Amino acid sequence: MSENIEIEIKYRIANAEAAQKLLSIPRIGPFAVSEFGQKSITDTYLDTADESIAAAGYAYRFRQSGVQGAVEFKTLVSGEEGTYRRHEITGQADDPINPAQWPAGPARELALTLFGNGQPQPLFVIEQTRHKANLLQDKQPVSEISIDQVLWRAGDREWLAWELEVELYAGMDEDILAQVQKTLATLPYLTPEPLSKYERGLALMKTSISGDERPKPRSGIEFRTNKPTLDMVQRIVKYQVDIFIDNYDGVVAGKDPEAVHDARVATRRMRSSLYFFQPWLTPKETRRLRKHLRAAGEALGAVRDLDVSIRYVHEHAETVAPAAEGPLRSYLDGQRHAARQAMFAYFEGSDYRKFQSAIQDFLGAKPTNTEPVRVVLPGLLLRAAAEVSLFRGTLRHGCPVEHLHSLRIAIKRYRYLLEFTRYVTSPACERLIQPLVSMQDHLGDLHDADVGCKLAFSLMRQPNMPYTVQERTAMLDYATALFELREQLTEIFTHPNPPAPLWRQWIQPQTDAYLDEVIALITGSVA
Repeated sequence: MSENIEIEIKYRIANAEAAQKLLSIPRIGPFAVSEFGQKSITDTYLDTADESIAAAGYAYRFRQSGVQGAVEFKTLVSGEEGTYRRHEITGQADDPINPAQWPAGPARELALTLFGNGQPQPLFVIEQTRHKANLLQDKQPVSEISIDQVLWRAGDREWLAWELEVELYAGMDEDILAQVQKTLATLPYLTPEPLSKYERGLALMKTSISGDERPKPRSGIEFRTNKPTLDMVQRIVKYQVDIFIDNYDGVVAGKDPEAVHDARVATRRMRSSLYFFQPWLTPKETRRLRKHLRAAGEALGAVRDLDVSIRYVHEHAETVAPAAEGPLRSYLDGQRHAARQAMFAYFEGSDYRKFQSAIQDFLGAKPTNTEPVRVVLPGLLLRAAAEVSLFRGTLRHGCPVEHLHSLRIAIKRYRYLLEFTRYVTSPACERLIQPLVSMQDHLGDLHDADVGCKLAFSLMRQPNMPYTVQERTAMLDYATALFELREQLTEIFTHPNPPAPLWRQWIQPQTDAYLDEVIALITGSVA
C-alpha cells in the first residue's frame, strides 16, 4: 500500500503516425529519452450506486497489468494549464469489490469509508497499450514519459485515442516539467489535454463527447462470435465486394493505378477468407467463387504488377543508370498495354458476369456447418501464427530470396486473418498487425528489387532486342545495382547476430502473449 502526490502533464497525440515519431525521439529539450518498454494495461473504473466515491472527490479504478491486480484512488483535480496534481492511494488486490479482503493500509481504510454499505459496480473500462521510458538528466531518471494507445469502452460505445503523459518523479523540481512543456509546445501534432481519462470515460458513458472527441464505432467488419463461421465469412466477402465495386469505374477507365490496386487487394482478402475458413463453408458455392476470384485477381494482378515495375524503374534508374529507363519503360509499357487489354476483355466478357453471379450465390448460401466463430477462429489464428514462426532459425546468411518470399506470403495471410478479427479484438490485435506490416513492407522492397534485377538481366541478354551498346551497358549497371540492393535487403533480414530488428521484435515472448490476448477476446467476448 502506498500514498503519493502525482504531478504530471498530459497531451493528446494527433494520430498513430505522430505517436510513432514520438517513440523514436532521442531528446525532449535538455532531457535524453531512454529506450521505451511496452506493456498492456486494463483499468476498470467503479463507483457505488449512489456515487459515493465521486461525491467524496475520488476516482476509483482496478488496474490489471500482469499477474496481480491493483486498486487505486485518485483525487478529482482538473488540469491547470495542462498540469495535473493529484493525491494517489494505491494497494495490491485482486478483488476490487471487497476491501475487507485487502492487505491493511491507506487504500483499505479509504475504501471501507467510501463504500459504506454499498458495493462498487463497473462504470467503464479503459484498455491501454503503454510505451514507457525515462527522461534522463545527466544519465539520472527525473521523470517518466508514457505514450499510450487508449481505448475507452462504455456499454456499446467506444473511443480510441493516442496520448502522451510525463510524470515527475518524487523529489524532483517541478521546473523539469516546465522545460518539457516548452519543447512539447513546439510539436504541431500535440495538444494539451485538460480532461482526465476518468472524466472522458464518464462523458462517454453518459453521452457522446462533443467535437473531435466523438466516440467512434468499433473498427473492422462486424461479426458475432456465437454465429456460424459462414456468417462471418459472408460479411467479409460482402465488405470486400463493396470495395471492389467502388473501384470498378476507375479500373475500367484504365487511368487510376490505385483503383486497380484496391480492387486486386479486395479479391486477395476474399480469397484469403475462403482459404482459411473453407472447411466450414458450403462446398459448391465456395469452389465456384474461389475459381472466379482467381480469374479476377489474375486479370487485375497482371496490370498492377506492371504498374509497380514501371514506377520502380522510374524511381531507381534515375539514380543508378538513367539511360536504362528508356528501354525498360518501352518493354514494360508494351507488356502493360497487353495486360490492360486482357483485363478490359475480362470485365466486358461472360467470365465477369459469372463472377458476379458466384458472389451472389455465396452470399445467399445457408450454413450446413453451424460451428461458431469462437470455436473455429482461435485454431486458425494459432495455425497462421505457427506458419510464420516456422521460419525462425531458417533466416540465415545465404538464404534464397524465394524462401523470404514464402515468409512474406505467410506474414500476409496471418495479417489478413488478424484484420478479419478487428471488430472483436481491436486494439489488442494491432500489437500483432503493426510488426507484421513492417516485415511485409521490408520483404516487399526485397521482392521488387529481385523482380527488377531479373527483368533487366533477362532483357539485356536477349540478342533480338534492338538495344544499343550504351543501353545494354546501362541496363547492366541498373541490374547490378539492384542485385546489390537485393543482397543488402536480404542480409538485413537474415543477419544472425543479432537478428534483423523487425524479426527480433517479432520473436519476443510478448508476441505469444499478444496472441493469447486476442484469442481470449474471441473466446470470452459477449456475442
